[in-house]
Parts: sequence; structure tokens; C-alpha cells
Amino acid sequence: MERVVKVSSTDDPSGPSPEDLKHLEETILNWLHTRPPGWRWVFSGRMFTQEETIQRFKKDREFHRRILEAAILKSINDFKK
Repeated sequence: MERVVKVSSTDDPSGPSPEDLKHLEETILNWLHTRPPGWRWVFSGRMFTQEETIQRFKKDREFHRRILEAAILKSINDFKK
């Protein structure tokens, strides 16, 4: 089932609802779990493995926030294209 995540705008400065953020978090974790063995990526100038990313996403609040922001910004940029 597809869901639409509300992103804050000038019309609605409240931002995404807690339910939308929870759905986005679940989507990100599901996507991370489906990465192939040996998958790595670079974020903020540092290389992360799949395991590191999942662990930090679950335990590091700042990392978690930055990943959510990056996912939302990426979605907005892709939508604009």
C-alpha cells in the first residue's frame, strides 16, 4: 500500500505527522535490510556498511534525524525533476 508523506510547506508549517515519520522510518529500515551483501555508501564524508547504518539509525538520534532529512530532501528533489 502506497502512502503519501506530508512534507512541511508554507501552507502547513507543522511538518510531517508522527505517523508519516514512523512510516518513513520503517521504509528506510526495510530498504536497508534489502541491500546486497557488501553494500556500502558514503554519508557526510564517511563510508558506512549496511550493518553500521542500521545500527546507527536505530541508536543515534542525530544520525537518525539526518537520514530522515536526507530522505525527505531527496524525495522533494526527485519530485521536482
